[in-house]
Amino acid sequence: MIERFFTKRTDARGLAFARIFVGAAALLRAPTSYHLFDNVLRPEVLQARAYEWLPAVSRDWMAGYILLWAAAAFSFMVGYRTRLSGGILCALIAYHLAADQNFFWSHILFLLHVVFLLTIANSGAVVSVDWYRRGCPPEDVPAWPVTLLKLQVSITYLFAGVLKLNPMFLSGDRMRIAFKAVETSSGMDWIWWLSAATILLEFYLPFALWSARLRLSAIFLGIGFHTAIPLGIGLYGGLLVFSTTIVGTYWAYLSAGEIDWLHDRLEGVAGRQIPRVLRPG
Repeated sequence: MIERFFTKRTDARGLAFARIFVGAAALLRAPTSYHLFDNVLRPEVLQARAYEWLPAVSRDWMAGYILLWAAAAFSFMVGYRTRLSGGILCALIAYHLAADQNFFWSHILFLLHVVFLLTIANSGAVVSVDWYRRGCPPEDVPAWPVTLLKLQVSITYLFAGVLKLNPMFLSGDRMRIAFKAVETSSGMDWIWWLSAATILLEFYLPFALWSARLRLSAIFLGIGFHTAIPLGIGLYGGLLVFSTTIVGTYWAYLSAGEIDWLHDRLEGVAGRQIPRVLRPG
């Protein structure tokens, strides 16, 4: 059973599209981190070094670090030397998290886990510059990193739901603060219902995404959820990075048949044949 877990192969296309989304999220994080560094590296801001042996971020090389991050993220997104660019990006993200506690954000840690798993899963096997340079052969990838990626997403949703089981969120107060909302004139507190629906969705998605029967509906719900939050709360960098990252991972849940179905639906909407990049072989 253990041997089968590590030897099983799976369709590479879903992982490739996940890489594109996650690479775009990492690229978006680069200017956001530059803004964060610029604010934190001021004389009046207290530094919170996590590890004294780790070189501190300084303004002298801050721009170079961000440019290297952006280059690695772009290379990873387009699939150019994917494992090398993914490894460099993982190292840069890890440094971001470890250099100073002011630089630590949970969505960056989630981004690190996802980039790492996409890197070891060979997400550049298809739909990438590397794949094009090899002559676009049909390829599959190891299934076990894909399984770990899906588990990471499910665990993230479950813990997000559990953390919201507190008086402040259950009362709707946290949502009121986030949306700067007030009760409607009719006296119906729709914010409370929105809070309850959020918790239920975060407990539903980690299981529904694994179900062939529920998966597509769960994906549409998740996309709507992660689109509505930035639009409602505000289009700030960290939230956009997390939303793009986690929506991108939905591709990893899709089976080969579901990707083929999606290809056919896109052709129907477009009214013309779409290049067969979505089909193996």
